[in-house]
Amino acid sequence: MKIRIIHLAIIILFLLLLLYTSISKLSDYKGFVSEMQQSPLLKIVPGSIAWAFPMLELITACMLATKQFRLKGLYLCSTIMAVVTVYVICISQFTYYIPCSCGGLLDLLPQNVHIGVNIVLLILAILGVVLEKSVKETYKNDYYN
Repeated sequence: MKIRIIHLAIIILFLLLLLYTSISKLSDYKGFVSEMQQSPLLKIVPGSIAWAFPMLELITACMLATKQFRLKGLYLCSTIMAVVTVYVICISQFTYYIPCSCGGLLDLLPQNVHIGVNIVLLILAILGVVLEKSVKETYKNDYYN
């Protein structure tokens, strides 16, 4: 029972996080593009990433909300968190200012705390994959009912 609660909490956390970040990026599209143009790693392709990344976040959130696609959504969520974490670590090597449109508290955090939060979220995403597999196997008879 505790595993199912932790599993559900991880899914809800990432569902809310992905919805918030994608809507935040799309609602302030100009600001998001401006942040990307300040990045030494992303400034050459801001237009395509500016639409693709929030759409990927929305698709991932929809996958997390659907039992049928949840495992794939958790894999995608883990991949997103890994890419974003590597990006933040790499960009912190090039500049003091990390161009980030994460929104909310993450924009206000120091780089090392931001990286720490990303690493914790990455670990939670991977844990979500493991728990999803476990829950599916343990409750396979009633999981999709």
